[in-house]
Amino acid sequence: MLDEERLVQMDIPGHETVVEIPRRMAQFFLEVQGGQASDV
Repeated sequence: MLDEERLVQMDIPGHETVVEIPRRMAQFFLEVQGGQASDV
């Protein structure tokens, strides 16, 4: 993501980056923990 206005609102370390994905694709990236997604 290259939107500086949105990036400054996040606490992301300098060596990491952010990738924005469509909501419909989130099901393929969610961590499964006890049958439910975490951190959503």
